[in-house]
Amino acid sequence: MREGQIIGQSYRIVRKVGEGGFGDVYLAQRVQDGCSVAIKVSRRQENPLLPDYLQRFEREVALARKLSHPNVVRIFDHGSLGDGMLYMVMEYVAGVEVEQVLRREGRLSLARSTQVILQVLDALAEAHGQGVVHRDLKPSNIMLCPLGLRNDVVKLLDFGVAKAFDGTYADLTAQNLTGGVGFGTPQYMAPEQILGQGIGPHSDLYAVGLIFAELLTGVSLMMGATPTETIRRQLEEVVVLPPQLRVAPLEGVLRRSLAKDWTMRYGSAHEMYRDLERLLIAPWEAEMERLVWGQDGFRSSVSGVAALAVGDDLGGGGLTAPSLVPSPEPREDFAWASAPTAMVRGGVEAAGPLVVGPSQVASPTIRVGAELRPGVAPLALGPAPGVQLGMLPKVLWWMVGVVFLVVLVMSLLLLLL
Repeated sequence: MREGQIIGQSYRIVRKVGEGGFGDVYLAQRVQDGCSVAIKVSRRQENPLLPDYLQRFEREVALARKLSHPNVVRIFDHGSLGDGMLYMVMEYVAGVEVEQVLRREGRLSLARSTQVILQVLDALAEAHGQGVVHRDLKPSNIMLCPLGLRNDVVKLLDFGVAKAFDGTYADLTAQNLTGGVGFGTPQYMAPEQILGQGIGPHSDLYAVGLIFAELLTGVSLMMGATPTETIRRQLEEVVVLPPQLRVAPLEGVLRRSLAKDWTMRYGSAHEMYRDLERLLIAPWEAEMERLVWGQDGFRSSVSGVAALAVGDDLGGGGLTAPSLVPSPEPREDFAWASAPTAMVRGGVEAAGPLVVGPSQVASPTIRVGAELRPGVAPLALGPAPGVQLGMLPKVLWWMVGVVFLVVLVMSLLLLLL
């Protein structure tokens, strides 16, 4: 395709922007109104192992057009260019692939990773409900896009190797180790997908588990030195979680999604979504509720919020769910003053306010003696029990002094009269 070429009498090619599993992707403009779209054009296939590539491309269009979800790239149009080449017109997505984000940032925080995976699961729930399995989930097929005030709105790409498990479409890509052609990316493929046996939603959820672990660590857990080695590992080795992921309840979610026996995995994207929301999001929300509306009024203690910290042990910024980090030894309760710095009992000083944003918690610095301890700090909107008089702001001292002087003067006047 060349710049300015008209496709299907309705779309003008602007430039090539990437490559997909079965074709090249171009940025184009709709001639009628100048709207930007993406056009995937199938390549001419000369590989004798791919005699059915036209069927595959047609199937991608048919499957993708069944889906209508905000986290899935929409399909608008398709047609033929002649010479065995087909094209598909899609929603143009301005964003960055997760693969590129990981290459740039190394790994993502637990909060950010969880939000990405929840959106992926939401999209998969829609696809699986329509009888569609993606079969090639990987970081490069997940796009993060800015939308309004959000920067990580997920768009799932490339349902080109998807299989309709409801029987509507023939399985054109069954994989086995003795013959045929396998589609997918080995380091994210479930064993049954490699063997071409019993592929279903559980196969996508295995890939989701591996992607989740990679987001948190920056490492592809099942990557081998060669594709053959990777396939062998997927078939023979249990997925070993690195130490930083062996924390409850995160470990349980990952181990269930990564079970080699697909009958032991989550039965649906909705079930995995529910677990992530219940185990990783709900505890955080409950802790924030307790912090603000605690049972004993507007107060809390250090031990009660030990897990609210800047960043987390899994890397990056963001929040750490309360149940994921062991609490330190309880320390003295303290009062939080409106002034930037408040002196507290036991020689502990809290410097700076606690800022709670939509995606992160910035904790104040805790000074114990001469030692600074950043990251873990309690929130108290009023004095805690046992607060000493010396903790009160100086203005209160002045008020007490004025009252004392007034009382003294009035007593003297009464004596004189």
